[in-house]
Amino acid sequence: MEESDSTDSHRTPGEQWSQAGSTSLKRTKLGLSFVYFGIGLVVLSAFGIVYFMFATEVRITIIKILQLGNLVGYMLLFIGPVICLSVPDESKGKGLLFAAALCLSTNLVYSGTELFDPGYLTESMITFLKLAGDVGLVLFILFMKKLAIYINHSNLISKVTLLLYLTVLILGGEWLFSVLEYFYFTSPFNPLISLTGIMFVLAMYTYVVGLLKEALTPSS
Repeated sequence: MEESDSTDSHRTPGEQWSQAGSTSLKRTKLGLSFVYFGIGLVVLSAFGIVYFMFATEVRITIIKILQLGNLVGYMLLFIGPVICLSVPDESKGKGLLFAAALCLSTNLVYSGTELFDPGYLTESMITFLKLAGDVGLVLFILFMKKLAIYINHSNLISKVTLLLYLTVLILGGEWLFSVLEYFYFTSPFNPLISLTGIMFVLAMYTYVVGLLKEALTPSS
């Protein structure tokens, strides 16, 4: 008992929280799970939509189902940060979570409109919604970095930092391609490069979220 008390006394408040099994910890892990499965569903739906769009026979029903899956994925991505708001105030991540949830909610507007009322959104509205959604992804990474620092997990901090740099780089490249296309500097490879880059970022995003979930699992 004394040895256990001595170990706890050398832990930071964040380390103690991550091993306590509190309600706050369980809710934060649940929020991360929503983000984890949300990203996975978005990636799978996107691959399916691209495949059937280029298929010789476009199956409208299947594409609609995939779009619905995409909408559900974005819904999970929005709900996840909201549930994560149960993190301790000391983590200094609640402001980032609130902003991330607000920005990620625009994905629901875009994907929902595309599913139920395609063609309603103007090009400028689509641009704004997509940009806000990308900002939401970056803000959630910043929250994950705050959380990794709070629980004093150095290996995880480096991985989240790498994810942050890659996300900003690849999403920035995607928007650069969009600007070039606006000025008619187009290339048939641009969509492929953008899709590949985004899928890579989302795959790594899922990986890092999974690692953070593991770091919040109390040791037995």
